[in-house]
Amino acid sequence: MPCIHVIVLEPWLLLCLFGLLQLHLTAVDSLSLVMTTATTILSRPKAATVIDEILFPQQEYGQRIALGRRAQGISADHNDGSLLQAKDERLYQTYGEFPLSSLDYLLDRALSVSTGKRLSDIQNDGLNVVDLGSGCGRLVYYLGLSRPNWIVHGIEMSPLLHEEALVAQDRALSCGLLRSFSSPSPVSTPSGRISFYQGKADKWSVVLEKADIVFAYSTAWECQGLSPETGTMILSDEWNQLFTEYCSEAIVITTDRSLNANEWTIIDRLEVPNPEVWNSMGYLQVHRNENLDTMQKRLPLHNNL
Repeated sequence: MPCIHVIVLEPWLLLCLFGLLQLHLTAVDSLSLVMTTATTILSRPKAATVIDEILFPQQEYGQRIALGRRAQGISADHNDGSLLQAKDERLYQTYGEFPLSSLDYLLDRALSVSTGKRLSDIQNDGLNVVDLGSGCGRLVYYLGLSRPNWIVHGIEMSPLLHEEALVAQDRALSCGLLRSFSSPSPVSTPSGRISFYQGKADKWSVVLEKADIVFAYSTAWECQGLSPETGTMILSDEWNQLFTEYCSEAIVITTDRSLNANEWTIIDRLEVPNPEVWNSMGYLQVHRNENLDTMQKRLPLHNNL
């Protein structure tokens, strides 16, 4: 007698699969502001499942890495055949996928320090979090789907990677995970959960200036060498200037490179798993103009916000 296997899928997963069958991609201006909001906040494990199985399937990881190389201009079909020099800026426009659980760990620690907002302000206005160099939007979608009262922004310089984030957005919309809306301002609508912006970071200074937390997967970003004072690799002057100019009131989290100790204070450093580079060191930093004693006395935030 033949063996019959029955697979039972959860309703939310069935809805996603049905939506993908009806997926219809629409042309979207890659320079436009794109905003959506989560229809339902998922648990972290369920949100991770949506990311790894629906929006960014693990079996397509190699394709996304190849797309990242195309965005750098160093793939086989885009490179002119010349030897890349150590200072070639294309080497720092890298694409990688930071582990979701490691991101959770770093953000939970940042929240335990405080962000400068009172708990009531978080509940009313939302917590503004920016992923600088958001690539295909993987971390942005994960946070938007799993965090209530968070407004998550992704800023990506590469049009190719930004467009891939919009492809994932169409998937999420067709699954019923997100709904779209428009707003005259990228930071004025508390109900806005997920937003994407394409272009250089300083173009979207209004987003960075409103951020409570800025995360940057900076492991491969240009650096100026080892600092004897902090024992860390220091990001280039260009990056330090940008963070100082636009993010001085935020907690800035960088990976494997820290900011200039003359202007920024490392309030914690945490080693987290990262298969792409074995492990990564996350640096939680505040600008020296920020009074640390005052920050530590502020009302701590709960991790489920």
